[in-house]
Amino acid sequence: MLVRSAMACQTGGNQGEAEACYERAIALRPDYFEALFHLGNLFMMTGRFEEAAQKYRRALNIRTRSVEVLANLGSACLKLGQWEEARLSFLHALEMRPLEPGILTNLATVQHKMGHGDQALATYDRVLSLVPDFPDALLNRGHVAHEWNRLDEAEASYRRALVVRPDFPEAMTGLGIVAHKRGQFDWALRWFHSALQRNPNLATAHYNASLTRLLTGDLAAGWAQYEWRWLTGEMPPHGLMQPPWNGHVVTGQTILLHCEQGFGDSIQLIRYAPVVQALGMRVAVFCPPPLKRLFATVRGIDHLASASQELPPCHYQAPLMSLPYLLGSTLASIPRNTPYLFSEEAKKEYFRGLLAPIVGLKVGLAWSGNPRHVNDRNRSMDPEMMARLCAIPTINFIPLQKELSAREWAIFSKNANFFDFCRQLEDFADTAALISQLDLVICVDTAVAHLAGAMDKPGWVLLPKIADWRWLLDRDDSPWYPSLRVFRQSDDGDWHSVISQVMSALLSMY
Repeated sequence: MLVRSAMACQTGGNQGEAEACYERAIALRPDYFEALFHLGNLFMMTGRFEEAAQKYRRALNIRTRSVEVLANLGSACLKLGQWEEARLSFLHALEMRPLEPGILTNLATVQHKMGHGDQALATYDRVLSLVPDFPDALLNRGHVAHEWNRLDEAEASYRRALVVRPDFPEAMTGLGIVAHKRGQFDWALRWFHSALQRNPNLATAHYNASLTRLLTGDLAAGWAQYEWRWLTGEMPPHGLMQPPWNGHVVTGQTILLHCEQGFGDSIQLIRYAPVVQALGMRVAVFCPPPLKRLFATVRGIDHLASASQELPPCHYQAPLMSLPYLLGSTLASIPRNTPYLFSEEAKKEYFRGLLAPIVGLKVGLAWSGNPRHVNDRNRSMDPEMMARLCAIPTINFIPLQKELSAREWAIFSKNANFFDFCRQLEDFADTAALISQLDLVICVDTAVAHLAGAMDKPGWVLLPKIADWRWLLDRDDSPWYPSLRVFRQSDDGDWHSVISQVMSALLSMY
């Protein structure tokens, strides 16, 4: 009776009463499978995914082979980012129902999230062998293929999805992403525009259009569309309760500037803290612990915190990545007052002592970034390639990676001009102190590039053919960092020619 009453309340839109009825039924009978299952479904519908997963797990203790509960538990774990439990739940469900397209599609999504692109593509192909015109499977197959640089496959999947569903803005967005990756920026913007004509509120179309506009130098339109990133579902909510700052001057009040994305993004945009302070506001900065000691050297910060309980009362909040938009930055008005980050004197002296026995030029190297970055497979380089630089015996090379894998150590340690101080690098303040003692930094597009540029140290940044938006197009310099020089691939994946250019430049300079 209670479960029927709960389902009636749920159908009538009275979610609170439905939840109460389910809970009363479970209190009377803790092993009441239907109540646990339906309450889990209610929690899924209302976005309470952790509570849903808990109910599904309890239901599975009662009926271990319920396909519906296994599939729904997998979906809850997928929402929570608990990839391995989601994968196992879907696999167990498929043991009993191997030809279920929806479960297979969810399994492919998990495989994609876990970085198993080949497995995900194979699973989507299995779905499409069962339901050839399944538009969501075609769409998602396109997403996996473009992330793994299989652009022809991605385009074919998106176009087939458009045949099945001609008004499919998500597939149009996918074709825009493919065009962007091919350097066909006009076509990319046309596809994003077509998608937005069908759905003006499609956040992924706005966001990807912003990346194309920013890369091609259309900053005003790019910054505005970049604000849609918060609605894509890929950006975790910041959870801060202060009202958003709209860029208007509120003299004497405190604004909370907070990090939102990677370390490099935060290092790049912290330059705006003194700009905001100069408007007459007090500036509080909320950053992750690895950046705290480094950001303590930034002028224009009144209060710095890396834990929420350390924050003072703040009137407004603004993400660092929104400041160029809020302050109307153009290519000409980007704050270029480098250096704006500095190394601690004590740490600087420490590394000066460590490096004193090394005679000659000292060059820092970084060949890979965060492997979880969506574009890491394009921006990072195989260490074998970077190690070619060690063939120049008159230059000493020092890694700026946080740590070296066994393979990386085996590759570099055979060179007498390679010196490893990675164990001394606890956070970015340590990396800054080490960089302060070097003559040059050579790196791929990682936080190290931003750190060298923010410190005004000479740096050479090695970029893929289609680089991140902040490096713009067809330039060997950076409007963000006067001390950096850019080397670009001429063809996708061609790090060989880039390293050859770098070696020639090193030999000509030193």
